[in-house]
Amino acid sequence: QKATAQEFGGGFHAFDEVVIDEMSSVSISSSRSEKAGGGFHTDGRLQVTNSSVVSLQNVTAQTTGAGFNALGEVEIAGHSTVNISNSQAETGDGGGFRIGKGLKVS
Repeated sequence: QKATAQEFGGGFHAFDEVVIDEMSSVSISSSRSEKAGGGFHTDGRLQVTNSSVVSLQNVTAQTTGAGFNALGEVEIAGHSTVNISNSQAETGDGGGFRIGKGLKVS
């Protein structure tokens, strides 16, 4: 809670892929990034699978991807959920999230 980053990923910044799997839960609230990814930022792909939950609340990015910013592909599958509420990209796009290479929801 209440995390801030001067550049990317208010909650966390991953330089590779992010895999949230096997009924895992990630919750980030009241975080801010001065650039992209108010909740989190990943330089790789994001995979949320097998009944996992990502919850991002009250997250802000100065530029893009307020909830999360993923430069790679994003996959949400297997009864998984991504909840984003009260998020804002102040000067750019992706108030909820921004994806660089494609979104797959199944």
